[in-house]
Amino acid sequence: MKKWLLTLGLILLLVGAYFLHTSGIIRWQPLAMILAAIAGPVKLFTSILGLNAEKIRKEHEKTRAKEHDYQTGIEGRVQTSTENIGKINQEIEVINQEIDALRRKRELVERQVAEMSIEEKQQAGQQYFGN
Repeated sequence: MKKWLLTLGLILLLVGAYFLHTSGIIRWQPLAMILAAIAGPVKLFTSILGLNAEKIRKEHEKTRAKEHDYQTGIEGRVQTSTENIGKINQEIEVINQEIDALRRKRELVERQVAEMSIEEKQQAGQQYFGN
């Protein structure tokens, strides 16, 4: 019934527009603007007539399911990222400990070299690099 009513209304609208245009009462540009202005309220009216509670509930459930899936996906990605950050922080701590050990070793070597005499330095250089 609704489809027939809408089809009849559309046909009457088109016939009226054709009559107004051919009789010269209104040109095509203002006519197009009037039809565009009428389209919004017509769409609203037809959507109000076409709604029922069951359809609204089904659409709402679909939307909620999509939101839940999206939220679950985001939470999973956040958890994965947090775990990766934790692993990277652990690796950084290990690297920092290695850097500190190398710094202490370098300071020890620098102190030993500073305490060495020129002859001891020459002997160490010959020992490491040859003649």
